[in-house]
Amino acid sequence: MRPGAANRELAAQRRTPRRRRIDAALATKICAGQRFARGLSGRGLSPFRCTGDSPRSRPRSPRVARTQAKNFYYSFLLLSRPQRQAMCAIYAFMRYCDDLSDSDDVADRPAAIAGWQKDLDAALAGNPSEHPLWPAFTDSIQRYGIPHQYFHDMIRGISSDLEPRRIQTFQELYDYCYHVASVVGLTIIHIFGFENPEALRLAERCGVAFQLTNILRDVREDAEHGRVYLPAEDLEKFGVKAEELAGPDLSPALRNLLAFEADRARAYYREAEPLIGMVSSVAVASGTPALAFAFSRSASAFFGSFGVVAIPTM
Repeated sequence: MRPGAANRELAAQRRTPRRRRIDAALATKICAGQRFARGLSGRGLSPFRCTGDSPRSRPRSPRVARTQAKNFYYSFLLLSRPQRQAMCAIYAFMRYCDDLSDSDDVADRPAAIAGWQKDLDAALAGNPSEHPLWPAFTDSIQRYGIPHQYFHDMIRGISSDLEPRRIQTFQELYDYCYHVASVVGLTIIHIFGFENPEALRLAERCGVAFQLTNILRDVREDAEHGRVYLPAEDLEKFGVKAEELAGPDLSPALRNLLAFEADRARAYYREAEPLIGMVSSVAVASGTPALAFAFSRSASAFFGSFGVVAIPTM
């Protein structure tokens, strides 16, 4: 028997009967999810049935299916069915918002986003359009008491990306991160459930950490498209010109700048860490392992565009 196999056998023997039942149930669930996702994705369908009370709320976009199956499918499987359905609906809304802002298939992005904003207002007022997302989306908002303002903030955030931009100060960058990322965390903790109002502040910080990570990962690509999210005040502080961000070389000054911004992201991750213990008992039983996995995975898997070392797991 190979050493690896022996170690696995020993570990299996040490697991309690209850733990073995949990592991077996989880493995069964994940395998079923894999088969379900492969089958639906192969037919161009979403692997999630984002249904509220209406079978019409089943997004068919292959792009949504690919994105969801790639990043979130297994963690969603750990949630209760109502939570999973709500997460699907909210994710589909936010994915659609993001696509409107950067998809090459959208000819007039400002008009498309303005139209989506009107559709959102109508749906929240109880007069949804025929878009299949709205029944599940509005059901989820009502079921979990999600504030409407979060969705308006999301649209405001993606609208700000329509034109090339240069962030001037960190406060401006923080505001951008709030609108495109923190509102996501603020929304989903309502689905998980929480009692301590401090969870709202920490969810905001967590979103900022995630978005700073995304910005650092895509520094070069964004700069090539005329978007510089690193604050101008920081570039000046470290003696870096905006044009360097799109270049092939990593100067000492640029490395120091990226390390400085990475430290900011680390600080927000660490500040937000207690959020994992603040979700409700229902989420602890079914969803918190997924939240913790997503939280720590995004922190530890961070790599900058120029080979900046990964932000360590907390």
